[in-house]
Amino acid sequence: MSETQSKRRVVELDAMKFFAIVFMITVHIFEFNFSPGDYGAAVNNAVFFLGGPAAAPAFMFCMGVTVMFSRRRGPADHIRRGFILLMMGYLLNALNGWIAMSIGYFMGYPTVSADDVIELVFIVDILHFAGMGFMLIGVLEKLKVSHLGMLIIALAMQALGYVLAGTCTGNPAVDGLLGLFVKMEFPESAFPLLNWFIFPVAGIVFSDILVCCSDHRALYSKILAVSAATFVLVTVICVSAGIDVRDFYMVDSYYNQDILKTIFSLFWVMTELSLLYFLMSRIRGVPTGDRVISAVTRVSYSLTAIYFIQWLIIGNISDVIYILDYSFEPWLFPVFVAVLVPLCMWMGVKAKSYGDSYKAARSERV
Repeated sequence: MSETQSKRRVVELDAMKFFAIVFMITVHIFEFNFSPGDYGAAVNNAVFFLGGPAAAPAFMFCMGVTVMFSRRRGPADHIRRGFILLMMGYLLNALNGWIAMSIGYFMGYPTVSADDVIELVFIVDILHFAGMGFMLIGVLEKLKVSHLGMLIIALAMQALGYVLAGTCTGNPAVDGLLGLFVKMEFPESAFPLLNWFIFPVAGIVFSDILVCCSDHRALYSKILAVSAATFVLVTVICVSAGIDVRDFYMVDSYYNQDILKTIFSLFWVMTELSLLYFLMSRIRGVPTGDRVISAVTRVSYSLTAIYFIQWLIIGNISDVIYILDYSFEPWLFPVFVAVLVPLCMWMGVKAKSYGDSYKAARSERV
């Protein structure tokens, strides 16, 4: 790769994370603060598709790429970072719902059961997955497993995870820990490691291709042609075979990833990433392009903080309306999106900036 290419910030990844954040917050508002049944099939398909393949798989793919481009990328760094993210996941469980549900339960609200309180301690979401994923990457790098070897391991893990989905002991604590690895219904595990590890590994493999390439424009042109054609072809074949492609992104089956769902999502991710490369190249050429790219980059850089904050807001709103057995009018959904998406982004960027300033001040004192 040329010196110019090697110094280029991969802004298409920043853009993908930016849009994934928008889609993620939108689908969380839709699913947890409103009743999807109040809307037609078109709205449900649009929201859950964008909140599916264009959100979590995109995040995980970008996670794999950025692992390779990180300044701290030793095995110990990955393991340390993974452990912190895992602990943040459990902290978020408490702040996002467990406290509110516990208060509702002990106040005697009939809508809240003991199971609701227990589940929110052990529920597994994407922060837990990111933590487990980083730690596993660190272990595999420590064992000097090649990236191709990681890909083979990830494929085998997914097959095993799909087979073991739903295996449980009946003990919520034990099943909660098992949910870090395999799909559970109670406590719910949205992103078990076995099923989803393929996405960051795909990002790692892609980073190898990106680093070796001297012409990113030509590379993304080829990727766009192949990935878009394959995505359409897979969709057509599935529909022709009587397979409901909505199962690839609708909540009921989306989380238990198998190879067909992964192919569907990955080729969408590659199509979107290629389009964003050309979009960001075009934006860079306009007078305000640098400001736009800077804003997108700041949001991307603040991803974890934004994720944390959006759940604190959306999750606790959801808990309160659940406890009170209340529902919002359907027309309020776009209002919530218009207010909460930019609010969560702004708060996340500010929180990340404050955190960085605090760390810099502490390091100077030391």
